[in-house]
Amino acid sequence: MKRIVPKSDQTPLDLLIVGGGIHGAAMAYYASQNKLKVALVEKDDFCSHTSANSQKVIHGGLRYLQSFDIKRVLESIRERQRFYALFPHLVRPLPCVLPLSGWGTKSREAMGIAFILYRFLQKLVCRNGFNAHLDKQPHLLSVSKMKEMFPSLDMNKSRGGAHWYDGLCVEPERVVISLLKSAASKNASVANYAKLIS
Repeated sequence: MKRIVPKSDQTPLDLLIVGGGIHGAAMAYYASQNKLKVALVEKDDFCSHTSANSQKVIHGGLRYLQSFDIKRVLESIRERQRFYALFPHLVRPLPCVLPLSGWGTKSREAMGIAFILYRFLQKLVCRNGFNAHLDKQPHLLSVSKMKEMFPSLDMNKSRGGAHWYDGLCVEPERVVISLLKSAASKNASVANYAKLIS
C-alpha cells in the first residue's frame, strides 16, 4: 500500500479520512472507486479500536421490521449481501434462532408475517446482484424441531421458533486491510501510526 500522505502544499485532496477502522476503510474504498483523490490517516494500527472489538455480526435488518423501518431493512440486507460478495472468504451466514411464545411480537404469527415481508424485501435487493446465500431463507421451526435442536430448553409454553441468518465476519481486521489495499490500488494514500497536524 502507498503510505505517503500528500502534504497540504501538494495536489489538494478530495477527501481526507481520519480513522482507519471499518468506516474509514469503507469510505476510502468507495471514494477511490469513484476516482476521488483520497488520503486516510490512523494514529494507531488499522482496525485496532472499536472495529476490532465489534460483535462481528453483520445484521440483515430483520430487527428493524419491529419499527417498520423498511429503508433500514433494505440498507441492512444490501450491506450484508455486499459483504458476502466482496469478502466470501471472511464473511459467512450466521444462523440465529429465537424461541416463540405467546401472542405478541415474539409470537409465531408475528414472526411468520415478518418473514414473508423480509423475504420479499430480500428479493427486491438481490434481483440487482449480490445474491449469495439466498438459499438461507428465514423460516419458522416447529416445537418438535426446537426440542430436537435445544433439548435442554424449557418448551412448556413454546410455540416453536424463528430461524434466520445474519452475517458473521470472523476477522474484521482482514476486511479493513482488504478495503485499504483495494483503495490503495486505486491511488488512495493510507498511513497508520500517523498524526494529523493542522
